[in-house]
Amino acid sequence: MKKALHLFLVTLTAVALAGCGEKIEGPQPGCTGAEDEICIAFLPNESDSAGIQDRFLAFATEIEIALDGEFDIRYNVVDDYAATIAAMVSGAADISWGSPNSYTIANRESNGVVQPIVTFGTDGDIEQSGYKAFIGTHKDNAGDFADIDNNASLTEEEKAIERIKLLEGKSFSFVSPTSTSGRKVPTASLYSIFGSVNGGYIEEKEDIHTKLFGEGGVFSEIKFGGNHQANVENIYDKVAYAGAWCCEFVNHAGYEMDEFYILSVTIVPESPIWVNTDNVSQENIDKIAEHFVSLTPETATFGLYHNEAEGFDQGLLKEDERWIKIEDDYYDFVRTM
Repeated sequence: MKKALHLFLVTLTAVALAGCGEKIEGPQPGCTGAEDEICIAFLPNESDSAGIQDRFLAFATEIEIALDGEFDIRYNVVDDYAATIAAMVSGAADISWGSPNSYTIANRESNGVVQPIVTFGTDGDIEQSGYKAFIGTHKDNAGDFADIDNNASLTEEEKAIERIKLLEGKSFSFVSPTSTSGRKVPTASLYSIFGSVNGGYIEEKEDIHTKLFGEGGVFSEIKFGGNHQANVENIYDKVAYAGAWCCEFVNHAGYEMDEFYILSVTIVPESPIWVNTDNVSQENIDKIAEHFVSLTPETATFGLYHNEAEGFDQGLLKEDERWIKIEDDYYDFVRTM
């Protein structure tokens, strides 16, 4: 008997628009732990907007289609990365999507039971798969970096390093302790500059996000926004001097990128769909993989893809992106961080 999944629930409409405009009865909110149920645990809800809700429902609907309607598809949207990891490891949840770092933690803690199925990239090309992780500050602080920006003798990579050095002794906001682009990537970037491995004074990588300046750390104050949009708010409202986020969450938070000054950008392996293989059979894993790699904007449920014609820009995928089958070793880059 699967354990019941008790996660923060965001109520979503249960009717989705399928490809070609056909309405179908979609999955239902609220996992119950029933044996004939597939429970999807979505990572932290980055927005309460209808657009973001459409993407969650579209994803769940495509899982239902992939499995030929043989299971009761249920879903919960959580506000905590750790809760999703725990649910996937324990088997309380069967499927999740997003956060390469959360996936690698779940894979390790489940002794390999949690596995990835697919990710996505432009034209279905794994070499073009990835997303941008930013470290930035409010545009009002751009003048602090003028000397670096105007130094023609520095390469762009060297400029990014020098900008990061100027964060020493200032406040910084991470997304979540288990976020890939919001904690793990910036920690790795910062440690490569301030860490003892390169002659710096930071002894352990974890000290970057656990210790304060003067006590073995880099920053005067360390904050966690909880999700990407909240972290963008922390930076814009100057709650923290600088911080991390990824992708298009500046726009999802209601701002424009030109309202922020970017210190550095790192390309991160794209997010996977991941499953608990004790709960989902190989046959059904194969069905999900085959279904997703065959999807196009024309055939997918509305909300899964951006749709410029409809003015919808909050899908999981852009219109030129396609799903790609992957193996666990695709995320070795994340593990090395």
